[in-house]
Amino acid sequence: MIFCGDCGLSNTGDAGTCRGCGASLHATAPPAEDRSATGAVPAPVPPPRRDGKRRVVGVLAAVLIVGGVVAFVADGRTATSATDETTSSSAPAATGTFPDATSTPSTAPPSLSARTAWTAVLAGHPGATSSPVGPLTTSAVVAEGRTAFAYRFISGAWQQRGALELDIATDTSAPVRVADLTGDREDDFLIALAGADAPFGAVVSAAGGSWQVVPFVWQYQGTRPTASTPNTRIAGGALYSDVNDCQPDCADGHYSTTAWSYDEMNREFYPNTGPGTPGGSGE
Repeated sequence: MIFCGDCGLSNTGDAGTCRGCGASLHATAPPAEDRSATGAVPAPVPPPRRDGKRRVVGVLAAVLIVGGVVAFVADGRTATSATDETTSSSAPAATGTFPDATSTPSTAPPSLSARTAWTAVLAGHPGATSSPVGPLTTSAVVAEGRTAFAYRFISGAWQQRGALELDIATDTSAPVRVADLTGDREDDFLIALAGADAPFGAVVSAAGGSWQVVPFVWQYQGTRPTASTPNTRIAGGALYSDVNDCQPDCADGHYSTTAWSYDEMNREFYPNTGPGTPGGSGE
């Protein structure tokens, strides 16, 4: 049996030409479909080789993956390095302490407290009376004889700011009383004086910018001021005096209480009741 190579028709073995197409016959293998028809198992036809292309693709993928890993690792190292630098430059040392930029070593000796320093001042005024001194006190007064000494606590030390003359000698058995009697939010000082018939009082103050013994004016106009008043006291932060009218005489006279206000313009005290009295502290 000879198959035609052009049309695939089978011819007898002694045929020289194909009976179907007339082509010259020669020995050839039958087509796959004919071999299947005759019972022969055709040899499997391998698929086209793509190993080379797959290998190229795989290599490229590997290169890309490796490159990405390298880039990722490189980026990670860069970020980690930047973080480490920032952390190392800003974080405090792990010693439990932190730097204090405002602290500087001080070579100045510690200042004495106001109370301790005041004891040294009183040592220079033996037998005198004085105002009380506490940790927040910035001014104080010592009185003896007919003189009142005013002090300020400045730069850790008491400095004398005035020596004021009193019209009556100081009663050194009575302490100097303290209150803001002039409305300037600073301490004023009431000094007890030893009067002949009654105790008197004088007020020492720095209201108005300088230390003075503040005068009293019994009537706001036309009366000569006095440096002290009888039976003077402080109650509720205000200044009062109890005055004997000596009618019909001082032994049988009647007492009346006068409340005092401070006249900032004239720097004096005046009674805060009665006609023609201007307004002021204590009213």
